[in-house]
Amino acid sequence: MPRAKARYRISVKDNLTGHRLRLELVEQPWPGRFWLRVDGKLSPRLPGASLSQVCDRLRRWLARPQRRTSQSPAGISQMANTPTDATTGHLGT
Repeated sequence: MPRAKARYRISVKDNLTGHRLRLELVEQPWPGRFWLRVDGKLSPRLPGASLSQVCDRLRRWLARPQRRTSQSPAGISQMANTPTDATTGHLGT
């Protein structure tokens, strides 16, 4: 049986770890819905989704590893060392 052709294909590679993710979105008969293939296999966690749901999950997947890295953007480490007022939570001057 022939495989359905993907309408959208998204490939992401993390150059730091070498992990790759290949998403293929195949249109369902209902408008705005897609079947997901992750690395060539149907996704068991999210078998059908809208384009918004896929982009939201991809954004969360991409944003999560950045919190684990030792390098932080400029200014973040400086803000962590700034004292805060315990009662209001505002940064001190």
